[in-house]
Amino acid sequence: MRVIACVNQKGGVGKTTICANLAYALSVQGKRVLAIDLDPQAQLGQSFGLFQNKRPGVDQVLAGKKGFAEVVQELSQTLGFISAGPSLQRLESTPMGKGRGLLLKKALKNANLDYDFVLLDCPPSSGFLVVNALAMANELLTPVTPDYFGLSGVSTLLATVKNFEKMLGKYNKHWLVVSRMQKRKLTDDVMKKLEHYFPNNLVSVQIAERAVLAECPSHGRPVQAYAPNSASSKDFAVLAETILSGEAT
Repeated sequence: MRVIACVNQKGGVGKTTICANLAYALSVQGKRVLAIDLDPQAQLGQSFGLFQNKRPGVDQVLAGKKGFAEVVQELSQTLGFISAGPSLQRLESTPMGKGRGLLLKKALKNANLDYDFVLLDCPPSSGFLVVNALAMANELLTPVTPDYFGLSGVSTLLATVKNFEKMLGKYNKHWLVVSRMQKRKLTDDVMKKLEHYFPNNLVSVQIAERAVLAECPSHGRPVQAYAPNSASSKDFAVLAETILSGEAT
């Protein structure tokens, strides 16, 4: 099972957009996918039409009260979802103690889940929830905006990842996906730097800043369901194919 954490300590880079639409795109291609909302803002479910989702979720798994299989909501034959849950905000401030960063990893080991992919939508932080996501995942996907703040955010995250790899071993893959793409001179400069420093991580398709991506969450549908013929829909189809192939370029 491929467990991919969508993670970046910088906010506003499109983690939830990419996590939701990639999960759906992989499921459309026949893969069994489980999307987990690890962000206390709990916006991932809205992308799937779950606007008032108060059901127990990953908060109960972290609290040791339920297993993963008990809190899954099956959205289709190939797509499952686990909500953040109403108490996840409180858990975000949980002090780190011995073994606290391995709660999700242990819960997954004890679960009998039948999925090809698990995608984790992480909060823009480096606390308890992200630590658990990094420990649980065997792959990382980092959305990065094509600006210098985005570039700086990647550098900060990579330092964190290296520390985790010393303790847990190397991740199978660390994908970098350029999101909120806009055509401008600054973008060209940043893209050249990303291509130079991360040639084996940078995915060839970019997720452009388009109105359709901003619209579809309010309709509770991923872009491939909301606007199947749109350029954004095609971008996520290519991204899913890239992840399936295991090659960034």
